[in-house]
Amino acid sequence: VNQENQALQAQLQESQHRYDDLAEELSESNAKSNGTAPDAQEELSRLQRAVLAAEEDARQAQRRFEDARSEAAALKRELTTTGHDLAMLRTSKAEMEQELHTLSEQLKQQPAQQPSHEGL
Repeated sequence: VNQENQALQAQLQESQHRYDDLAEELSESNAKSNGTAPDAQEELSRLQRAVLAAEEDARQAQRRFEDARSEAAALKRELTTTGHDLAMLRTSKAEMEQELHTLSEQLKQQPAQQPSHEGL
């Protein structure tokens, strides 16, 4: 009985040591998690803010892209109009040059008129 009692007492002490070790481990773990939980929450908040900022940057970039595309379309229309205007000016210039050439030929065909001196 005495041996059994001593063996049970040894087991009880061993169990008590394991309990104490586990309690200490749990305490340390809780302390760590309490220390890291705010850090993790802060990191999560920081990441959420970063995501929101990135989304806003993407929206702004999309607006700038749309503005640039609209401006490019306006410039293209203006260029097209300018191209049409230039084509009309070239046509007008060619017509004027042809008319000038025709008038010049007509002048060459007419006999040179002598100034009249009848009034003298």
